[in-house]
Amino acid sequence: MRFWTEGMGEVTVVEKTPAHNATGVLPSSSLALKFSKDMYPAAGSIEIIKRSNNQVVDTIPVTSSRVSGGGTSTIRITPTAALENNTVYDVVVPLGAFWDAHQNRSQPIAKGSWSFTVSTDTSALTVSSLSPSDGSMSAPVDQSLTITFNKALNPSYTGSVTIRKAGGSEVASRTVINSSNPRQLIITPTGQLEYNTTYQIDVPGGVFRDAAGNTFAGLTGSRSWSFKTFTRDTTAPVLQSSKMYTNTLIRLTYNEVLSTSVKPLNSSYTVTVNGENRGISDVSVSGDTVYVMLDTGVAVGQVVRLSYSPGVRPVQDLSGNSASSFSNREIVNDLDSVLSKPREGTVYGNTLYLYFTESVKVTASNARDQFQVTANGSSIGVSSIGISSGSAVTLILSRAVTDGEVIRVTYTPGSYPLKDYREQALPGFSDFFVRNTYDTKAPEFVETWAGGNKLYIQYNEALRTDNLPLKSQFSVLVNRSPLYVNSVEVNEDTVELTLANSLAVNQDVTLSYIPGVKRLTDLNYNPAGYLDLIPVTVYGSGSVKQASVQGQTVTLTMSETMQTQSSITPSQFTIMAGGQSVQVASASVQNQTVTITLTAPVYAGQNVTLAYSPGAVPLKSAKGETLTGFGPFTLQNRTNSSTGGGSTSMPNGLSVLDSSLYNETGYLLNSSAAAKSSAMSKYNRSVNAYTPSTELLKQAYTYINASGGTPMVAVDVPQTESAAVVGFKLQALDEIKRLNSRSVIGVRYGDVLYTLPVGQLELNTIAGVANTDISGSTLYIQLEAVTPSSSVAMDQLLGQSSAFKLSSIMDASIYISNDSSTYKTALTYNGQLYLRLNGTVSSSTLGLVKMDNTIQRLSPVPFQMTKTRDAQIVQAKLAGNQAVVPASHPVTYIGMNSHWARTSIERLASMWIIDQPGGSNFEPDRPITRAEFAGMIARSLGLDSNFEESRRFGDVPYSISGAYIGAATKAGIITGHQDGTFKPDQLITREQMAIMMVRALHYGGHESALNGTPNSILSKFKDRVYIQAPNIVAEAVQQGIIEGMTHNTFKPGGNATRAQAAVMITRMLSIYTE
Repeated sequence: MRFWTEGMGEVTVVEKTPAHNATGVLPSSSLALKFSKDMYPAAGSIEIIKRSNNQVVDTIPVTSSRVSGGGTSTIRITPTAALENNTVYDVVVPLGAFWDAHQNRSQPIAKGSWSFTVSTDTSALTVSSLSPSDGSMSAPVDQSLTITFNKALNPSYTGSVTIRKAGGSEVASRTVINSSNPRQLIITPTGQLEYNTTYQIDVPGGVFRDAAGNTFAGLTGSRSWSFKTFTRDTTAPVLQSSKMYTNTLIRLTYNEVLSTSVKPLNSSYTVTVNGENRGISDVSVSGDTVYVMLDTGVAVGQVVRLSYSPGVRPVQDLSGNSASSFSNREIVNDLDSVLSKPREGTVYGNTLYLYFTESVKVTASNARDQFQVTANGSSIGVSSIGISSGSAVTLILSRAVTDGEVIRVTYTPGSYPLKDYREQALPGFSDFFVRNTYDTKAPEFVETWAGGNKLYIQYNEALRTDNLPLKSQFSVLVNRSPLYVNSVEVNEDTVELTLANSLAVNQDVTLSYIPGVKRLTDLNYNPAGYLDLIPVTVYGSGSVKQASVQGQTVTLTMSETMQTQSSITPSQFTIMAGGQSVQVASASVQNQTVTITLTAPVYAGQNVTLAYSPGAVPLKSAKGETLTGFGPFTLQNRTNSSTGGGSTSMPNGLSVLDSSLYNETGYLLNSSAAAKSSAMSKYNRSVNAYTPSTELLKQAYTYINASGGTPMVAVDVPQTESAAVVGFKLQALDEIKRLNSRSVIGVRYGDVLYTLPVGQLELNTIAGVANTDISGSTLYIQLEAVTPSSSVAMDQLLGQSSAFKLSSIMDASIYISNDSSTYKTALTYNGQLYLRLNGTVSSSTLGLVKMDNTIQRLSPVPFQMTKTRDAQIVQAKLAGNQAVVPASHPVTYIGMNSHWARTSIERLASMWIIDQPGGSNFEPDRPITRAEFAGMIARSLGLDSNFEESRRFGDVPYSISGAYIGAATKAGIITGHQDGTFKPDQLITREQMAIMMVRALHYGGHESALNGTPNSILSKFKDRVYIQAPNIVAEAVQQGIIEGMTHNTFKPGGNATRAQAAVMITRMLSIYTE
């Protein structure tokens, strides 16, 4: 028998929905209470209270229609309106709000007993990409600007983005959210932007927001988004060479690609042959070339002259600039120009075929003696030649060729020359590559070099010209920043890349190549292998590797062997010294050297340029090819100064830097010796800017060079200044760079020293950014403690990490200013920052961090720590403008006390390289994935996260992990798989880890020449044959980054644990931060 006693107790709540302290509750959620018995509404009201201000936002009577479920154990409560996002609420239910069937009352729910957080998305709304990108130097003038965010924008919240000229007026524009892609904000100027102009884009904060209500913090154009529009090409195409291509076709080659939209008229050209007019049947344009077809052919040696008058349909480049007219230009018409070498050749066993473009007559068996065939440079005899009159010449060799041999043919006409159908003798040719049908070996990389906007890659054998790789399969890094490839061409054994910009001789250039479906192959279709961060030697313009002048002698070192010529026409060379023409007395060629003698010497320090235009006796390669024109380019002036020497006394205001302050040597320049002017700092503080004069700096570096001191001068700014702002005239930097390319400038501000190598500064380019030249611009270095209002986000993240700052957040900035305006823009060169930390600092828990604004996280900055007699020095290379802070950040993990890798793991965690929060289970023995290791590598190098680069991989998610993968990709550390994937969740192999770490060292400028061959270094590993990149793995082993799994096995395909990864990255960093 069952019975109840009325009113004898309170009914308990067994479940609350949402649960107490729940997070991620949707704004539209309803509430529910589950009791231990069936309940009925009784009396009273339920209150929903906003915790932040203790405001009752909703009062719901229990007897209203918004309370349902009476008679069951579950009571449902529907709020009057949706709750606010990112808000904490408390729910209060009075005693006896509900009764059971026997009048037992429900228990009360007091404030704080049932609370929850409403949040759909609390992540920040951030910028994924900008178009044009920040710092772009060739932005289009007729396209909209686009901001792509990390998530969709709420179309109900619109605003206006401001476009303004740098230091000038606003540009009218319209701002809309892209309806087809709500992640994009499109800003359309009402008119076309101006060419060659810098613009800054300001995006207001707190206006644009995502669907969850998270607002965008905004962008400041002067700091975050500025670009320069395209500099319109106003230079006319220049004719570089003119020669007979066939006996009826004249080929005119210009210095740039021509427009095919305008077909020149036949009447624009006039041709004479030996003084008589010759009819023209057609004119066509292709690439950089104009072809003029004659009605009737010409004989070799006849004097052919061509005149051109533009008329109504002129020859134009792609920008519409018309080529100049010319009159009676002599056309090269010799055997080299009219008759060609074979179009292709093939060897099967001991039978070699040469195929010509037209019929070739072989009239005597002794003609075989005119051919020389080599295999890998060693001669092979020619036993016989086929007597024929077809387009193929057949040579029978004294032996069969073998696998991998590179076959070349040289033909030197003698008593039995080959003849064409006109009975004209064919000219000779040398080192013509022939396809070896037995070849199964890959082409071998020989060398790479560059000049101007051309980069060359040479292999040991000829390559096919079809199925060429895509431009994106080549990666060219200039001072570790990417330079785009505009075109890919192959000429015999050499790949020619046309780059987006020209290279300078002193730049650090590397090349990488990734084979794909399209790839480089030899003549027998064997593919060339990967190239990974190969250093590129940069030479002078065109075919000139090096060019210098000393006194009256100009020396050009060419990129290939030349035909020896004791005398070539002097007028082909134009020499300018200090803006004045210098006459050439004579010129000669020997091997790879062109020697030019001037009628008068040049002076030390003069700017000397050279240009070459082919004339009557032109420069020719050893293969008989006439060189096209090149230049003008600047010669290295090695002329000694007749006055020489420098001051032997130290200039006023200059003193020796106490090396115990920063463990560095150099000199300090007192700020009192510099000109002082009022300025506003980056964080809007009124300060004095100090600018030493050009003459003072020149005296200082002249003294230092003469005395043999370290060529570093730092301006010492008083600590009474709110920020250190120091200007260096570009004219002064140009002069001290000429005095010593190793010169360094710097600023000292209290416990902070910042130095900047002058040698890396491209002064003319920097001046161009400021729309002036080096005589009218100043480079500023600024050191400033970040204001508290500007460091809120960083301070919050440090607090969340249980880290505390060891100094103020220090902002180091470099920017260029136009002396005649308020224009200034940030520069991105690498400087060294030295921070003195006084007192006791634990090196095992020290980290140096910056803010990664893309993902709103703290990001490590690689650093080196040294000690002085009374302080510890944190030294770091800063790439561009950064705000950094040293912080103590102790991290421990559960169960790690006795683990062999504990020290490395916790050290990396204290540096924010391992980003797993302390107090959790690290799982050191779990295998590490490719994504995890890529993230550790990216953070260890201080790379900025990059969502855009990660998009090249179809399987990389849009996440923080993906952003780190993008960062490592941009730095050239990871390349992914041939199928376009990265496979982020795949376990990384030991060989893949070794490759990434070596590339990371190369990225930081740490390359190690192998002490032997890869095979000898890896000889102790019996499984070395399975290593696919032995040269890279050998470097990793030699550097001590990675070791074998046992004393005689490497296990390249084996997986590594998270602990092993931490130890290897620790080893890598010990080298990277040296």
